[in-house]
Amino acid sequence: MLLMDADETLKSYGIQLLNVSKDNFESCSANGLTEDQFVFPHHINRSEQMDSKWLKAGHQYFIALHDKDSQLCKLGLRLNVTLKTQDCQSSPLVPLCSGNGVCQTDQWERAYYCRCHHQYSGKFCEKCDACLNNPCKNNGVCLSNGSSDPHRRMCTCLCPPHFTGTNCSEVIGKENCKRMCTEGTCVQVSSTSFKCFCRAEFSGQADDWRRSPFRS
Repeated sequence: MLLMDADETLKSYGIQLLNVSKDNFESCSANGLTEDQFVFPHHINRSEQMDSKWLKAGHQYFIALHDKDSQLCKLGLRLNVTLKTQDCQSSPLVPLCSGNGVCQTDQWERAYYCRCHHQYSGKFCEKCDACLNNPCKNNGVCLSNGSSDPHRRMCTCLCPPHFTGTNCSEVIGKENCKRMCTEGTCVQVSSTSFKCFCRAEFSGQADDWRRSPFRS
């Protein structure tokens, strides 16, 4: 909605508003004007609401006239209105950017768009991706259920060989090593394996502990 109003001096003087091209706006030319270019069929003498047909996306140019004389325009009484489309709602019934982002525009953009908060995506920030935090370790593959409800947002990690656990952070065999290495220390020797280092008085495999004959 755009309201137009003239101060007391202009109201008594009598002005009309004309929709023109960019060239006529820059030159304050009223040559070849037609009646259907007048924004209001009368002089502005009170606050007036501009009809929506004059407010289309893009640049709209208006100049003020008095009895078809463009002197007012040359004195600076003209208006350049830039309108942008709003692409931040899927319907008027939902909040801007689904409540999960900010509706904004840049200087040279032709529309308002959504900049989504972290973990949200989609044109209206309607999608939530729990995998954006990259919770899967060791090159695990994250699968998200894509729920927009933060209480139902879930992800599952598909672990590569040798790794397990909720986020693929556990090496397969670690727990077995700890459980069987009762007379020594379980040490990770590579990214995918563990080894039991026996105490000095013990030797043998993890499942066949025996005291060394050289120890009392």
